[in-house]
Amino acid sequence: MTDLITHSIPDRKYIFIDRDGVTNVRPPKGEYVCDPVEFIWLPGAKEAIKKLNDAGFFIIMITNQAGIAKGLMTEDDFYDVQKKMMSDLSDIDAHIDDVFFCPHGPDDGCECRKPKPGMLFEAQIKYAIDLSKCVLIGDDVRDIITAHNAHMRGILITDEYQFSDAVNDVLNGIIKNYEVNE
Repeated sequence: MTDLITHSIPDRKYIFIDRDGVTNVRPPKGEYVCDPVEFIWLPGAKEAIKKLNDAGFFIIMITNQAGIAKGLMTEDDFYDVQKKMMSDLSDIDAHIDDVFFCPHGPDDGCECRKPKPGMLFEAQIKYAIDLSKCVLIGDDVRDIITAHNAHMRGILITDEYQFSDAVNDVLNGIIKNYEVNE
């Protein structure tokens, strides 16, 4: 682990975000965003990402995509949705730096599906991140458990406390660490 920290970029700020329900409208339970036209931005989400970019954050999205395992969509479908998302962000000179996704279903026993922290650990290795200095913003208790499983702080957004509110708090140094019963 010392080798990783030696190669890390000093002073780089990392933030992790979930996708569905954070940046875009979450589809009903059991349904998935399978087509770019189904990706509908939540109000203020693009602008919140732009604020993080402008503040120098390296943004990493982590997302479960069980629709792939269930045969309701393909990895190519997922990438098409991501291309639309990135294109929309580029229209306002914003971007997400990297995306990690779990294509497995809940019963597949993988290490990457949230609430397991596999995607966070994969990013940690790729970018030599000290996860204890990072935060994950998500809309589900599983996101918070994922953060805690990687010794990170987790911020839970709701209809009343939206992604843009969480980003504003992070930028102002206010990071609420949500506790959950695991």
